[in-house]
This record gives sequence, structure tokens and C-alpha cells, in this order.
Amino acid sequence: EMAQPPDEDDGFAKVLQMDAAFKDQSKTVALDPSAEAAALLEMLQGGSRVLVQQACMSTLGEEKWMQLTRAHEPWRAAGIDETGSAVSKVVEELDAEHLRPTSILDRIKQGNAPACHGLTTLMRHLEAQIKAKGGAS
Repeated sequence: EMAQPPDEDDGFAKVLQMDAAFKDQSKTVALDPSAEAAALLEMLQGGSRVLVQQACMSTLGEEKWMQLTRAHEPWRAAGIDETGSAVSKVVEELDAEHLRPTSILDRIKQGNAPACHGLTTLMRHLEAQIKAKGGAS
């Protein structure tokens, strides 16, 4: 006779609560739009470009890397504020903490080249925002 331990459902509820708490917690590492925009700029145009380029070319290939840098151009022109709010919108709408540029950059610095896939996803969503608005401004 299989008697279910009575607290199993509670256990599952706790896991969900903890999961939600983790998500909330990573959100309370408040999404700082200008920091995210700056990290994106650093990866594609700035001080970490060489490191990120090596990681992403090994993971995605040269053509995709070129697409990423091209996709960033209109945002570089739009500036940190506009880029930051666009990035925040993507991360929040997809509930995707791993798409935060600060997170992607951290992981690439730790040698996690596949984090480049997150960068591709992020840029694709940012491009969709430009198209939806009919231009970056």
C-alpha cells in the first residue's frame, strides 16, 4: 500500500517558492539599465571586445559575430539610456535573467563561451524592437 507522505505537495510548493524567491532575488540585484547597456557596449565595442570576439567566433562563427556587432550599431548611436531601457524590456518580458549583458559578460570572462548564444538571442530581440518602432529613435 503506497501511502503518500503528507508533506510531499508542501515540499513541491516550497521548491516553487524558493525558485520564485531566487528569481525575485536576482531581480533585486536590480536591473540597472545603464549598467546593462554599458556591458553590451563593452562586449561589442569596448574593453572586452577581443575576449568576447574570440569566445563568440569559436562558438558562433565569424559571420554571426559580424552580425552581432552590426546589430549593435543603431544602439550605440541611440545611446546608453535608450539601449538600457530596451535591454531591460527584453529581459523582463522574457523573464530571462541570463540575457542580461552583465551576466553574459561575466560568464564569458569565466571562460563560458556558449554564453554567446545569449548575446545572439538578446540582439535578435533588440532588432525586433527597432523594427517594431520603425527605427531606433
